[in-house]
Amino acid sequence: MRKKDGFTLIELIVVIAILGILALFLVPSFIGYAQDAKKAVCDSNLTSINRAYQTKLTRLGSDENYDLLNEVLNNKNEEYFSTVPKCPDGGSYLIESYTTDSGKTAYRTKCTIHSKTTSTIPVQIFDQMKDLMDNPDKYKQFNPYGSDKDINDWQLNSNDQVRAILKKANGGKWPTLILDGSDTVYYVQPYMDTYKSETTTPSGQKYVYASTGENWFASLIYDRDSGKWYQPSTKNQTILIANKSYDTVKEEMEKLHWVEANPVISGEIIMP
Repeated sequence: MRKKDGFTLIELIVVIAILGILALFLVPSFIGYAQDAKKAVCDSNLTSINRAYQTKLTRLGSDENYDLLNEVLNNKNEEYFSTVPKCPDGGSYLIESYTTDSGKTAYRTKCTIHSKTTSTIPVQIFDQMKDLMDNPDKYKQFNPYGSDKDINDWQLNSNDQVRAILKKANGGKWPTLILDGSDTVYYVQPYMDTYKSETTTPSGQKYVYASTGENWFASLIYDRDSGKWYQPSTKNQTILIANKSYDTVKEEMEKLHWVEANPVISGEIIMP
């Protein structure tokens, strides 16, 4: 009898099993190749943005300029690109400030998905606080009570006053911070423990934190000792830092099991 054309049921099962085994090995590789390809495109975009920025700086004979990089990043008047470069993975491009080997502030573009960085902004904020304490005359023009008034000891020993002066010195805004996989914007701010009562002596300790607004509920805290940012291990958890020294806040972080974070920061710290 003549054999029928086609596969038998057993043969089909064997073929499907073989294809399934091959898929176990090949699919992860294909996914990895796709992710690598997206990162390569993103890296190329960042290189193009930073190159266009450096080219414009050279053409203008200008020093590092946050506003100019922001102009390039947003392709103002379509001057720099035919279309605005975008991360193929849906990441956001933000501006990061950093300190060069010569000690100068410079700027570059980072991706919230493909760039891992903590920036040097927290250290710059510490430096700015110290600079204000040591050289208040430099910040006289940012005095909330008028540039013709001297910044006095009372202001230098008031957290609210120090913050007001530094915020004004930085153009009336704080640098921003964003975490991978989140659209929430946090504001990086200084805090100085100056609370005094009949039973409490202020520690004077200074630290840097980030919150969703101008408030004392810290969503992230910078540990100067380790040079790292920390975030809660429980979603939406915050620490109320008002009237607390950094030692107290750090104890709370440890009790709540806060974990290391690796945010991307954008903004500018200005030293008058």
